[in-house]
Amino acid sequence: MNSLFFFGSLRDPDLLELVIGRPFCSDDIVPAWVEDHVAACLPNEVYPCLAKAVGARAEGVLAKDLSETDLARVKFYEDVDYEVAALTVQTASGPLQTQYFKGTERLKPTDARWDLAAWQETEKSVAMEAADEFMSHFGSLTSKEAIALWQGIVIRARMRARAKAEVPATGFLRPKRAHGDVITDRIERPYTRYFAIEERFMRHRRFDGTMSPQIQRTVLTSGDAVTILPYDPKLDRVLLIEQFRTPMHARGDACPWGIEAIAGRIDKELDAEACARREALEEGGLVLGEVEIIARYYSTPGFAAEHITSFVGAADLSEEGGVFGVADEDEDIRAFTLGLDDAVGGVTSGEINNAPAILSILWLAQNKDRLRLLWA
Repeated sequence: MNSLFFFGSLRDPDLLELVIGRPFCSDDIVPAWVEDHVAACLPNEVYPCLAKAVGARAEGVLAKDLSETDLARVKFYEDVDYEVAALTVQTASGPLQTQYFKGTERLKPTDARWDLAAWQETEKSVAMEAADEFMSHFGSLTSKEAIALWQGIVIRARMRARAKAEVPATGFLRPKRAHGDVITDRIERPYTRYFAIEERFMRHRRFDGTMSPQIQRTVLTSGDAVTILPYDPKLDRVLLIEQFRTPMHARGDACPWGIEAIAGRIDKELDAEACARREALEEGGLVLGEVEIIARYYSTPGFAAEHITSFVGAADLSEEGGVFGVADEDEDIRAFTLGLDDAVGGVTSGEINNAPAILSILWLAQNKDRLRLLWA
């Protein structure tokens, strides 16, 4: 049988069991360390590499009695940036020869030391969700094919981590639900890239108290999103954007340029407000002041798992917008300002036919007097 030394996120027993796909006995995992080394942080990454540091000690764990399948699963998870290498580790019973995942030349360690407790506090929830989806491709894709899907996997992982951390609004109109009211038998993903199509086979509690038979439902998973409607309380003006939208064109819309509120996916952080401020800068060139949540909602719950948090934000709109967007994402976005009454008129005329924009404009029309007193 084989053993592996883990010095990074796979020191976490929950993540290790998820990646390997089975529970461990307590005797199979023992504390271990490597002298004159540290787990070093990597630029713009949440995982470390093992780096030499005289007089230091890299703490870790030694996983023993690994099967060939265990090794293959870990290699699938680590393969792109790491390669298997021999290593001598120290344990309470003395030195042992084992293997570990050595960083490739692409990985350039920094002077900062990676900390497991900090990772568990800030990154573990997303890492667990991402690993769960990533490992579902084991046996059907190569590591390189699976890692090509990583951006979308992480966006969906952030979505699921956010949902699990939320306290659902129940008790007034919706009854509270118990664990086990929905049982997922299996998930298939016939299409996975930036977005994913999931075929879910499940059972759920019916209103008469019984469980439903197994049902199959198709879901588009795209990650959580935010919208932000910049508002100038002094000028009573808002900033909207216009851009070409492929789904509108796919429907056959003769004018597939939509007028919208600034929007974006929560792909780099878990905090919706931070994402909204980033998108306001990218798509409108604006640094926002105070912000307020308009609503949290599902845009099209009949088939999509998209959950949106819509904000209104205080902004100086004395300048006339411009053309913005992220070049790497081929964005071509026209930002423009108009009076709030004219924006309401755009909703009435049908020129503004984007749901979050309509919701935000009508909400602001009802709440502007309060916000003008609060923000002016």
